[in-house]
Amino acid sequence: MECPTHDHSPHTSRNKREEAPDNATHSYSYRQNRRETQPLPEKVRQQLKTLRLQYKDKIIKTFTFESRDSAAFDYEVYPDEYHEKELEILCGDMDPEQAVDYLLSFDVLNLALLKRLDTVRAYQYIRTIGHRPESREYTERAIVENPGTAIELEARYYLADVLIPWHKDCFTERAQVYREILEIEPNSINALVSLASVLVLDDKPKEAIPYLKQVNRLNPKAGFLTLGEAFEKLGDVKAAWVCYKKALANDHPQSWQVRLHIDAIEAGKPLYKPIPPKSKVLYLRFLSICRKFYDFFDKSKRSQQIRNKNLNIFTIFLI
Repeated sequence: MECPTHDHSPHTSRNKREEAPDNATHSYSYRQNRRETQPLPEKVRQQLKTLRLQYKDKIIKTFTFESRDSAAFDYEVYPDEYHEKELEILCGDMDPEQAVDYLLSFDVLNLALLKRLDTVRAYQYIRTIGHRPESREYTERAIVENPGTAIELEARYYLADVLIPWHKDCFTERAQVYREILEIEPNSINALVSLASVLVLDDKPKEAIPYLKQVNRLNPKAGFLTLGEAFEKLGDVKAAWVCYKKALANDHPQSWQVRLHIDAIEAGKPLYKPIPPKSKVLYLRFLSICRKFYDFFDKSKRSQQIRNKNLNIFTIFLI
């Protein structure tokens, strides 16, 4: 599954799709060169440890948070007072801008500082730190409060690429954000390929094909892997094979994945099974419901027969 060249994520996700050819109209990168951070001074670490112990009984709640790289960890929510004291230990009397730059050098996010920054700076700060539970709130705020700006567009990409969970029930929401981006930039290859990829993953290959054909018109070397997957899910294996061959000829960055599809088709075992038409799906569901009703009534009938048999035995015994 193809992905545009921008990389909004500070992590590498197991769900991350491969890069498309270098043709993007945008190349947003949230950590183009991963920042080198340093550990906090030992004295500061000890002070923070003492502070956490003091607030151990004041934790508001603890929940499990899954980061972009699918690593799950327990996230503790402290009262605002804790974050204020934490900021004082970390930054002393620094002004907010100095504090942001200083904390970024240690890869530290402080919620008290986040609340003191304007919308754009707060969004940039938390985005640079990485995917956190508060990330979506500040990203959506940046979108709403900065309409028609580069920040709005960048934040929309970040929301779709990184913050919306990679779960099947979130594909519709992700696709909607890409459609909103295309309203702003109708010829954005990034958004077109990303939207098509989501639609193919969501088993909607017919909807994806027009977007991929538009990508081909804008850049004849882009989008062939996803187009091949769309045709494969539609059951048109020949068209899929042609698309995969074109992707390979264009030196696709994920050539290994393209070769997997080609080898599987040539072996007569395509990686994707054709999606059955809706009429067939409805028919199979109808059969399934009928079978359940039949099983239910069949069990009821057999139960009644058993009860009648037991009743007869009991009657004979009484006689």
